[in-house]
Amino acid sequence: MKSNFEKLQRLINEQVIGVIWATEEKLVERPFPFQALDYFFDGTLTNFCANCATNERPISNLFCAHNFGHNIFLLHVEKNISSIDANVSQIVDLGNNFAVPGIRDKILIISKDNTNEIAKSISRKLPNLKTVEVLPAEL
Repeated sequence: MKSNFEKLQRLINEQVIGVIWATEEKLVERPFPFQALDYFFDGTLTNFCANCATNERPISNLFCAHNFGHNIFLLHVEKNISSIDANVSQIVDLGNNFAVPGIRDKILIISKDNTNEIAKSISRKLPNLKTVEVLPAEL
């Protein structure tokens, strides 16, 4: 059986420019697959959690790292945030700057539900990008 690290490694390949990760929990609660994503984003999630105060209101967090010699982003969104669209707007410039049509043009969505809503928002705002949707249970 493959570990969640191996499964994510297969999914976060050279075609992926970013990951949108929607959870019910706050990032400081380290929801699954926190450890695997932290590995792929060079420990920035752990550093963030070590240096932030718990926030009572739902928030989103944006991180950038290097993968396969290219920039990659991670947008963590708490699902109870009112507008997925507003959160996806945060990555429009990154998506346009990081993408290379036909080569680096995918965004990975990790969420128990809402993946369709997130994918629709991406296709409206970044029509040249493709989405790959995965449930945390599949990792």
